[in-house]
Amino acid sequence: RSRARRWHDTVAALTALQAEYVAWLDALPDNLQDSALAEALQAICDLDLTELQTINPPRGFGRD
Repeated sequence: RSRARRWHDTVAALTALQAEYVAWLDALPDNLQDSALAEALQAICDLDLTELQTINPPRGFGRD
């Protein structure tokens, strides 16, 4: 796979994983809403991945 393809695949996987963390955070019971777990999940959910999603890596010397 080309570097560009690997970049796009990795960003897509990261985006999908973030969605799983959002679902996990949304499903936390009330007694865990103020926990370190919830805080860590929120930090992941708050990451803005849109800039990564818009990047098109450069092509390299006819190999990509």
